Amino acid sequence: MKKKLLMTLLVLTLALAVPAQALAAEAPVYLEGERVATALEQGGSTFLPLRTMFETVNATVEWDEPQQKITATLADGSRLIMQIGSPEATLLRAGGGEMGYQVEPQAFVQNGVTYVPLRFVTDTVLSMELDWRDGAVYLAYPKLTYQQGGEVYSFNPANGELTLNGQKLGRCRVPYDNNVDIVYNQLKVSKTAAGGWLLDLQGIVRGALTSSMHTNAWLSADGQQSAAALANSLRPELEPAAYVWQLDGQIWLNGNNELVQIDEAAGQVQRHNLGQWLSSVLPGQEEAVCCWQDGHFAVLGSGSTFVVYDMQAGVGRAAPLLTEEMKAQVLPLLKDSLTENFTADNYWANFGNVQALNIQDPVPYAEFVGAENGVWQFVVKCTYYDFSQEPNYQTKAFPVKIVIEELMK
Repeated sequence: MKKKLLMTLLVLTLALAVPAQALAAEAPVYLEGERVATALEQGGSTFLPLRTMFETVNATVEWDEPQQKITATLADGSRLIMQIGSPEATLLRAGGGEMGYQVEPQAFVQNGVTYVPLRFVTDTVLSMELDWRDGAVYLAYPKLTYQQGGEVYSFNPANGELTLNGQKLGRCRVPYDNNVDIVYNQLKVSKTAAGGWLLDLQGIVRGALTSSMHTNAWLSADGQQSAAALANSLRPELEPAAYVWQLDGQIWLNGNNELVQIDEAAGQVQRHNLGQWLSSVLPGQEEAVCCWQDGHFAVLGSGSTFVVYDMQAGVGRAAPLLTEEMKAQVLPLLKDSLTENFTADNYWANFGNVQALNIQDPVPYAEFVGAENGVWQFVVKCTYYDFSQEPNYQTKAFPVKIVIEELMK
């Protein structure tokens, strides 16, 4: 009888133990120190509740019941597509580019909640830093740091928070180009004359070939005001010659589509639309940039045409870069390098033509060098083939100086 009772208790104990082992353990999830979700540990892996986690980072989630498909749209416009019962996941980046992944373990639904693998979401999709401590998941946005002497600055691109030696200075939201997925990887911080801060952020465009991307930002001394300008380019020669100017108590930030003018003493921020300048002064010059600006005059253009623009008068004058003397020096170099369909006439007609650079015939282009004492300096680079030398592709540079007073008469 005793033996039977012991056997019965053992069977009951084992029966109760099996469901207990099958139940998933829970782990609290913290983002930047604030609890935001509860993760499940199951089968040796950790899963996050998809909707709760994604809505925490300002993403939206759509659920297709018939297909058991999840579509999560992130704050930057990227989309994650997954399907219950399938290891395949697709990440469509906002700036173009499609990435496919084999995700194991797979997402699943439990008690009406969709769970997705923690590592895949935090590492691949959201690019977060992850730490396990005392049975809890701690997530943080990647931060950039900059050290100058004994001062350590830390910047969080996701929420714009800037700290100095751990003390919060304020928030300075950095812009994101709607057409690209930007990943910041370098930071520099400097002080302004009025006690504010200037941030120089550099990064890359994920999913695309790019040489550089800049965001320059300003944060007021009291941390209450901020402004920023984004400047990125797939061609380094079309980048602005300078991104920040500080002149006569004014700070200028040079961006793709605007110049941001900051008067720290008055606490005023003005934005000058660069796109309007380019469309009115340089029609058709889609890749033109603001190469230089001093608060009065600006040099706009790229490759073929450059205009000195009077910001106060709203008038632009084209810088005359090609001279008959220059053409006379270049033409002898071209006699053996032009194909039958590419004559000397269209050599000059294709001045600065980006598409023409991809064909066998060489074309000339111009670069802005700088400005000093009312004189703007350019260099015209004339390219040609010299079959007597290796490599055949040759370039001869011609310096050009434009006197602003004479040009603006």
